[in-house]
Formats: sequence, C-alpha cells, structure tokens
Amino acid sequence: IGSDSIVDGKIAKVHACARQGGENKSPHISISNTPEGTKYLAVIIDDPDAVPVTGKVWVHWNVFNIPAATTAIAAGTAPEGEVKNSSRSAGYEGMCPPNGVHTYRISAFAMKEKIDAGGIFGISPITIEKFEEKFKDVIVGKALLAGKF
Repeated sequence: IGSDSIVDGKIAKVHACARQGGENKSPHISISNTPEGTKYLAVIIDDPDAVPVTGKVWVHWNVFNIPAATTAIAAGTAPEGEVKNSSRSAGYEGMCPPNGVHTYRISAFAMKEKIDAGGIFGISPITIEKFEEKFKDVIVGKALLAGKF
C-alpha cells in the first residue's frame, strides 16, 4: 500500500477537515502485489490517537468489497462499497484533531470473498482491529501505512 498524499510521514492538508484548513478529500491510495486468491479489497482509515478525546478509535473511512483488480483510489474519489465513518455519515471524513498531532492509519486488506458489511455492521463504523478479528477467515493479506497530521 502506498499514498501520494503522504510525504515524509505527513498527510497533506487537503485531506483534513475545513476547520484545519483542509478540503475533506480522501487520500490517494495505491495497492499492489495482492496475494494469490484475492477477490476483493477493503480499506480502513482510523485514528487511534483519538481515544483520549473521544473515548474510541475514530474511523475516518470504511470501504469494503472493492474489486481486486483495483490498483489505485484517486484522491477525492470514492470506490464502490463505502460504509459509515465515526460521524455516522457515508464517505470519507477529513482529519480534524482537536489536541495536536495524531497518527492516522491506512490499512488495506486482501480478501478471498465478498463480505456483507452493511448487514454485519449496520450503521456502525469498524476499526482496523475489529475488522481483522471479525474477518480473520476471509483475509488473505494486509498492509498498513501511517501518516501524521
């Protein structure tokens, strides 16, 4: 997994919320070398540094059941399969840390079969750890990238 949106470990301001001077655009994500047997991809962006402020890991983007042939998600675009973020809205939610610099995690999962994300999660977002726990039998590979904002 890679991203043109992260340079020298820092996420570009355009991907932050308006209050932080951003445009709330999802980051660019590139995916390569998926394991054999990969049929779908999932992308999760979350912020574990939000726990002291919100009491939970804040989820900025859940996208599931992306076709395995996908090698890139352009900045500001949404692939098929979005699920809610922690603000209970569909789509990407820009970074908006209220208490200094946070480290945001972008994880891509390779999956051997499609999942029923809506039926399983309802309107709730899912963190990287919860996704791994729930779908350990479906996941055939994982990559993690982190950036600070």
